[in-house]
Parts: sequence; C-alpha cells; structure tokens
Amino acid sequence: MRGIIVQHILWTEGYGAVSGLLSMPSNIAKGIAPIFAAAIWTMHGNYLPVEWVVLSVSLVPACAFVFVVRSAADTSTKVTARERSTS
Repeated sequence: MRGIIVQHILWTEGYGAVSGLLSMPSNIAKGIAPIFAAAIWTMHGNYLPVEWVVLSVSLVPACAFVFVVRSAADTSTKVTARERSTS
C-alpha cells in the first residue's frame, strides 16, 4: 500500500527517496526489536512482559490510524458543508 500511496499522493520523480525515507523507521525498528525483546526477557526471566510490550507498541499505530481516518472524515465533511454554503 505504501508504494501506491507515495506515488499517488506525492510525485513520481521523488518516489525512491520518499519511499526510502518512509521505510527507514520501520527498518530501524525491525533491527532493534530483537535486542530489546532479549533485554526485557533477560530482565524479567519471562517472555510475558515482551508480549505486553509488543501489544502496547502495536496499539499505538492502530490508534493513530483510527484518529487520522476520523479526522479526515471530519475535515471532508466540513469542506463539503462550506462548499455548499458558498455556492
């Protein structure tokens, strides 16, 4: 999906640079995650805290996605209402 959105929303000329910048945080997280999981597991001697951290970290982008979708819906509704009132 990211590959299509970058080209559709932004521009075609800078596709590679923008796509690379968007994937950088994900790649860094993928590299660091096993180290942090091992550290948490070592500190607690149990894998359950690792699962709670993964769940918590996974909920952050899910909540952000819901927030952005609702905000976009509110904005489009307001813009449509303004367009109707000016015409």
